[in-house]
Amino acid sequence: MTEDEGRQKMSWRCAGGTFYAFISIAFTIYLIALLISKPLFPLKSDSAEWSSSWLLLAVFDYYHMAVCFVGIVIATENRIAGIIWSLLILILGAPFGCLHAAKQIGSAGTLKLRENYVAVQAIYQVNRPERPLTGFVGYLVAAGYLVIGGAFGARLVWTMMNYPLTTIASDDAEWSFEWFVTTVLDYYTISACMIGVVASTDDLCPGLAWCAGILVITGPAGGSWMAQRLFRDRPLALEAA
Repeated sequence: MTEDEGRQKMSWRCAGGTFYAFISIAFTIYLIALLISKPLFPLKSDSAEWSSSWLLLAVFDYYHMAVCFVGIVIATENRIAGIIWSLLILILGAPFGCLHAAKQIGSAGTLKLRENYVAVQAIYQVNRPERPLTGFVGYLVAAGYLVIGGAFGARLVWTMMNYPLTTIASDDAEWSFEWFVTTVLDYYTISACMIGVVASTDDLCPGLAWCAGILVITGPAGGSWMAQRLFRDRPLALEAA
């Protein structure tokens, strides 16, 4: 790699890290403001204003985590496949994230991100990865992702049939609340994919901390994990087969 190519690569990494850091900070501010003005608990399913406000936040939260996983997908796949997978995840939802995770487990036997082994082995004692998700265990974990994706897909179809998107009824408390619940499930479905990557990549203690953050703090934790990865000049691509 030439010096110019290395400088360009570093600038792209800085831009990507800044993007993930920015959306994490912006979403955190939005979340805090909503928690103050319309507390999450107790749930107010009979209030159209409350339900529509939290629905909007849940939509932003899903796309917050989705762009994290999509960043990994784009870094892993070739250009055409990356664009197709990204559009499927961003337009049709988290089931396609689960499908990609299952595909990755089937082909590579791991959800671990790659490392620059030559550069970091001496510093971080990083060895070339084992393939823990092979054989029966791999089939079991891949099947788990397919079940999670399929279960959410069924919920999404049910919601669309009973509360159609053809008419956005944000002033209807029941419509807004049902879509709020569905979008929260959408978030946790895509976060299961992200958690698989984080848990496979990081050591036990930091991995557990980041996974807990993704489950509790939601999108900002995923964005922060992506940002620190980019700022530390670590790859976003999943291990190859």
